[in-house]
Amino acid sequence: MKYNHRIYQISIYLKIFVAIQFNLVFVSCEDFIAVEPPNNQLTGSIVFEDPTTVRAALSSVYSDLRDNSLLTGGTSGLSYIMGHYADELTFHNSYQIETKSFYENGVLPTNSIISSWWNSAFSLIYSANSVIEGVSNSKTLTSTEKKEFLGEAYFIRAYIHFQLVNLYGKIPYIDTTDYTKNKGVSKLSEPEVYTKIIADLNLSKSLLKETNTTLNTIPNKWICTAFLARVHLYAKNWDLALKEATAVLSANTYALNTDISNVFLKNSPETLWQLDTGNNGSNTVEALTYIFVSGPPPHTSLTNDFIASFEDGDSRFEHWIGKVSDGTNEWYYPYKYKINSASGETKECSIFIRLPELYFIAAEANIHLNHLVNAQHQLNIIRKRANLPSLDSTDPTFLLEALYKEKRIEFFTEQAHRWFDLKRTNRALEKLNSLKPNYKETEQILPLPASELLLNTNLLPQNEGY
Repeated sequence: MKYNHRIYQISIYLKIFVAIQFNLVFVSCEDFIAVEPPNNQLTGSIVFEDPTTVRAALSSVYSDLRDNSLLTGGTSGLSYIMGHYADELTFHNSYQIETKSFYENGVLPTNSIISSWWNSAFSLIYSANSVIEGVSNSKTLTSTEKKEFLGEAYFIRAYIHFQLVNLYGKIPYIDTTDYTKNKGVSKLSEPEVYTKIIADLNLSKSLLKETNTTLNTIPNKWICTAFLARVHLYAKNWDLALKEATAVLSANTYALNTDISNVFLKNSPETLWQLDTGNNGSNTVEALTYIFVSGPPPHTSLTNDFIASFEDGDSRFEHWIGKVSDGTNEWYYPYKYKINSASGETKECSIFIRLPELYFIAAEANIHLNHLVNAQHQLNIIRKRANLPSLDSTDPTFLLEALYKEKRIEFFTEQAHRWFDLKRTNRALEKLNSLKPNYKETEQILPLPASELLLNTNLLPQNEGY
């Protein structure tokens, strides 16, 4: 009877907590920074004294990350929006006015997508900070349990701040739930933000285990190491980027999927981190977003410029690109995720980190470190899998251009890889000016939400050009 009562008690706490987390996603940044959180002791006392409810809290964060944040695979997510902002996607839906402004490079600080991304991101950061504080103060969780939960929460906090700094430039780094500290936060420079992201990831890496029992849906040490490699690459810490990427590649925990058609299945050996769909039998939002069966496209299609960038014989074109024709016109769409309906069991999950990225990180770092033969070898591994001939030059300029092209093909419409690469390598103006005549260099950074600047003047000035 005591056991049944305990299960019932946990069930009630879980329902209350998930309701609170659900509501946090939809409150704006000003709500949690400028308005004191609800007066209750739930997150500070009950939830974080039992591993079952802590796991439920983190599961809620992952669900929100997948469904209600800038990282969703739907039409409000980074992949879709920044695919139009860059040179991956052609926009066809005149009703999506806010998205159209991205496609036409006319984004304003009042754009609802700008504020939605900001608010949902900081809500997730608030949730991660709540877990960090609650778990740290817990009197009943074991040391092992604390390490696991804290490692995940630090990873999430770093992961979200990374997206924000690459979209908005200077941003605040929120590391507490304390209302009095958060209500007047100021922006940090991008190097300062990167320093904090790296510190969080190093801490996360020291806490997480190398393996877990899930289907790569919960961050582990290798997932954290892989993302740390990406962060070091963006920060131009070439030695450290190479070190972290090499650690993952040498671990033999993951392997490239030699069958291109199976790369995006849920059990693919090259998937480091993916998020489950929430319901067995459901598949990805990405497939629903991009697949269409008749023309003209209802929302979007791949640009002609992107389609023309494939080399003859590239097996990624055959397996990752879909085509629709009306007899006169042809349109192409991303066909990485192929199942756009329910199935007997889930077959595809939204993937956030794949092993090929580590080959690209290592290759790029090696080019900058003048380890050119190693860089050539790493690029040729990816090309061989795509059924392409090996690169025969070790000229650094040639290798860097080859790397950018390969990565564009490999990661199209995946979490804004293309846009972020154009931005961080200062190639956005060069590559987009001919496709987008109104493109300005200041548009490499999005505007800060107008509502946030009215609320907190410490976030001023607005980003240049807006």
